[in-house]
Amino acid sequence: MNASGVFLKGQVIDSGLFLKALISSIWEPVPKMHLMLDGTNWKFGTQNINCLVLAVKVGKITFPLF
Repeated sequence: MNASGVFLKGQVIDSGLFLKALISSIWEPVPKMHLMLDGTNWKFGTQNINCLVLAVKVGKITFPLF
């Protein structure tokens, strides 16, 4: 076993605290975000076309998620 394996043996990482630290290091401070959901329906001949979009808006930029 190498030295790093002995050093970390028995240590527990708090995943929630780790994620908060990771997000804080990326965005300092975390910007205000808005989730937006939009749905629409079209009739094309006998076909119904449904489109549902989930997006997040950060400042003036919007990112489609799904």
